[in-house]
Parts: sequence; C-alpha cells; structure tokens
Amino acid sequence: MKKILFISTFIFIVGCEKELKLQEVGRNVYYFNKDGELFIVDDEFQKKVDTQFSVPIVKNKFTLDKTIGWDGLVLESKVVVKYIEGDCHFNVKLSKNKLTSNFENTSTYKRIMNDSNTLVSIQLKEEDNFLIKEIEVSHSKHLLNRFVDSTSVTGFNYGGVVSISENLFKKVKSIDLMTVIDDL
Repeated sequence: MKKILFISTFIFIVGCEKELKLQEVGRNVYYFNKDGELFIVDDEFQKKVDTQFSVPIVKNKFTLDKTIGWDGLVLESKVVVKYIEGDCHFNVKLSKNKLTSNFENTSTYKRIMNDSNTLVSIQLKEEDNFLIKEIEVSHSKHLLNRFVDSTSVTGFNYGGVVSISENLFKKVKSIDLMTVIDDL
C-alpha cells in the first residue's frame, strides 16, 4: 500500500512531464522521463539507473498449450520457458489425449521410448515469428518423470536449462513446440 501511495504521489509530482511510462518488472517499478533517462522508483525516492546497464527484461516467462500429433496419435503438450539470471529454464509436459486408450501399445509411445536424439524442440521466436533460438529436448537426456494412471504411463515431463544472453531473450515474443522424433 505504501508503494502504491508513493507511486501515485510520484506521478502527481512528475505530472508536468507530457509522457510518463511506468513498467513493473519483478518487485521494481521503472520509468522513462521525457529525456529518455531510465529511473527506478523505490518506496521513498527515485534513483536514476546507470545507462551502461541494460533495461530489465519485460517478459521473462512464456507458456504454450498445444495439441500435437504423431503417427495418428494426439498428444497434449504444455510448455513453460522462463529466463532466470542468464539461463533459460524449460519444462515440457507431453500426455496422451483423453480419448487415447492403451498409450503404451502405440507406435508413438515406442518411438518416444526408443528416441535417443531430439524428441521435440522449443522454438523461441521474435514478433514476426522469426526463429531466434531452438532448444532441443531429448527423452534420454531431459526426462524428469513419467505420468502414471494406476499402472499405465499417460505422459512424460521433461526439463532442463540452457544458457542464453539477456539481450537475446529480450527479443523473444512467443514460443512454439515442434516434433522432431525419428522414425522407427
């Protein structure tokens, strides 16, 4: 509440400037003044941010829910990509569609279990869908756990970390998931 009151007072005092653009990143609030200088707003004061430091990332987390198909089998996927201090953390959940029975007896399941190369790839894209970076996910390297319903496997959870520069991650506007599984 104290922070909201301070920011409101701050906006009133700085109100003589034509445009005031506030941006909340994590626990900090930043603003650009009319001269383009970057300031951080604290509970009790404003502090100019040294221009040699980069502007903080506005969006550091992307999620994607997507239905993908392999060899006639429909799988549900959920992808989360998050940037934390120089690293891009990712999590991919693949699970069978509710209409699929006997997942373990399908050729798709066998392909996943036998895959030693890239299973899926997470594509980090710019606003015009231009590919910036591709993160390859392997069953043997990135498997965290299996989803089991009574005694049968219903899906897989993959995760990992790749290094990526903050400047490159700032350009990411969307993610996509592509299947890259090898034929049997």
